[in-house]
Amino acid sequence: MTHGDATWPRLAVGARAVADILPTASLGAVPGENHSTTADVLADAHGTFVRES
Repeated sequence: MTHGDATWPRLAVGARAVADILPTASLGAVPGENHSTTADVLADAHGTFVRES
């Protein structure tokens, strides 16, 4: 699960809640992003996660 660290607080809380109930989930915040980000920003963030996992 990801959320932007500049997103609305209630959306970040929702992402945390979903990650907490999924046994293999992890949660990461994308620096400087909000709810309306772009696909290339998400691709970079998810690619970094995959490489570091």
